Amino acid sequence: MRRTSHPKSKGVSTVIGMSIFFLIFATTVAYAFIWSQNLAYYVEAAHEEFEFRQLQASESLVVKPLNETRVSIYNPTGNVIVITQIWSNHSLVYGTQTGIAPFSTWVAPNDDAHMANGNFTVVTIRGNVFSGSYVDEFANMARRAWHVAWYGGDMDLVRNDYIVPSQLTSQNLLGESYWYDLNFEWSWNDYSVPIIGDNKNNVTHFVGFVANATLIKTTGIDQNMTINFIIGAPGGVNFMHNDSWYDYPDDPGLRDSWIDSTITVYLQVKGEKYSVHKISVFFIGGEDLALMGNEYDQYLRINVVNAAFLP
Repeated sequence: MRRTSHPKSKGVSTVIGMSIFFLIFATTVAYAFIWSQNLAYYVEAAHEEFEFRQLQASESLVVKPLNETRVSIYNPTGNVIVITQIWSNHSLVYGTQTGIAPFSTWVAPNDDAHMANGNFTVVTIRGNVFSGSYVDEFANMARRAWHVAWYGGDMDLVRNDYIVPSQLTSQNLLGESYWYDLNFEWSWNDYSVPIIGDNKNNVTHFVGFVANATLIKTTGIDQNMTINFIIGAPGGVNFMHNDSWYDYPDDPGLRDSWIDSTITVYLQVKGEKYSVHKISVFFIGGEDLALMGNEYDQYLRINVVNAAFLP
């Protein structure tokens, strides 16, 4: 017997099919909407991350300790840089958010100075870390200067020629300092002594120094590095080059002896451009190097040509 479909069954199937279609359509649209929204969030977050990384990479700070407890921070960029922390000696010495204006220097306050040790680490709001050390700063300054060691002793040793320049360092060390040049002058007589001298127990003392510097030649081999100098009559001076006494072409006898004339003398040092040279200056001064009872000027003038301190 032949069976026929009922019209009502067809209607139900159509409704179910349409429902499934709309369900799938709605799910697809919702998923597409969520996906597009997440994509927009992702693109926006990626853009913000890119901008953050750009700004982070553009940050630069020069951390320059002024001493062992205080630090200055220079912003060499065109943007404001916000710092959040400053650390020293494993301790937080500053923890307030502070903006440093473009091309400006800011000196950080330090209420807990006893906690600092000269080594500073600065943290920015974008996570960058910059550091500076007072020891390194001092070493850099010292390297671009003459290191001067002062000595004093009994004048009788000089008067009897018992001391030559190489023996100056065997005398009493008075102290050390750093000078950017070796041009100085003082007056010395029976009634006044230089600030680093003394007349202990009424015995006249002499004062001298050994100054060392590392210089770099700034010209080619065709031009010598020249050191011109002039001294006062009561003093004496001589030089070493790379730990050897300088050979004066016109007077070999000046090696390891005092040059004590009021004349201008010069040294010439050969070498390639940017070659490095250690120069040592020996100087001695004292009132008994001249006639007693008179005032004499102690002075030394040095001019270095075609050379500079090793950076």
